[in-house]
Amino acid sequence: MIWLAWRLQRAQTWALLGLAVVVVVAALVLRGVTLSQVDPSCLVGNINYSMPCTRQWGSLGAVMTYFQLLLVAMPFAIGLFCGAPLFARELEQGTHVLAFTQSVSRTRWMLVKAAVAVVPALLSVLAMQVALSYWFRAAGSLGPYRYGPWSEFNFPTSHLAPAAFTLAGLATGMLIGAIARKTLLAMVITVGLFLGVWFAALGTRELYVSTERVTYSAYGGGDYPRIMGAQPIDSGYVNADGATVSHLEASALTADCSGADRTQEDYTACYRDNGLVASYLDYLPAAKAKTAHLIEAALLLALAAACVAGTARTLRRVA
Repeated sequence: MIWLAWRLQRAQTWALLGLAVVVVVAALVLRGVTLSQVDPSCLVGNINYSMPCTRQWGSLGAVMTYFQLLLVAMPFAIGLFCGAPLFARELEQGTHVLAFTQSVSRTRWMLVKAAVAVVPALLSVLAMQVALSYWFRAAGSLGPYRYGPWSEFNFPTSHLAPAAFTLAGLATGMLIGAIARKTLLAMVITVGLFLGVWFAALGTRELYVSTERVTYSAYGGGDYPRIMGAQPIDSGYVNADGATVSHLEASALTADCSGADRTQEDYTACYRDNGLVASYLDYLPAAKAKTAHLIEAALLLALAAACVAGTARTLRRVA
């Protein structure tokens, strides 16, 4: 059974493994290029953007971003090309009838096919993730990790995120394929549904990881806080009662504070006269990124398990 499942999925499997090999080799080569051609002073500490480091970062950073985008896209591609056709193609072509007449149960048949798809998919994604991480760490201050763990590309390409999204994407595609029974239809629905899951995860991380708040001068100026690796969530003002005031409300209150001849002290005094005693910034600290990864991975694994159970139930009811 495993041999037959492999034969049916060998094209996708070889494509995944081949892509992983290409990415791993490219990452290792580019890591060597980074260490040999970039000034070592550009790889440590804070970059001085008046120095030649900026020219070296311009091309190097773009290449790194492209590789991160590829890793972000992998769960979508796996769900689309491996998960959705896994059962939809057999149900569409009627070849499932032969499998259902064998002594093996439908659930075991499903699990074997799923395992043959999952193993190379996970190995490919994890190999790519490790190779890119090895390269990015060597890039130091020029690499994407300088933006912190909450970056739009750093978070989904680090820790458990690639593996969790891969499992969720594959399982979602399996379920949609079993229900739709049409390969093309299943692929379209899988992309739409998984995009919804992706954006839901992107917009809800602050709901299960508590934010922290820092306050500073009401007018701001040079007092704006710079918190290493943090993800800003919300900002505004605080009045004398400690209540928050939105930027829109603050704009109406401080409409008369503008003027070309006003100093920063004048602006600050005007803001205080209108009841705005401080500015605030709510943010997700870098230290809580691991907690967010664990919670998000647990949710995605629960989704994957539910999809696998739904696939098994759907296949049991197929005539």
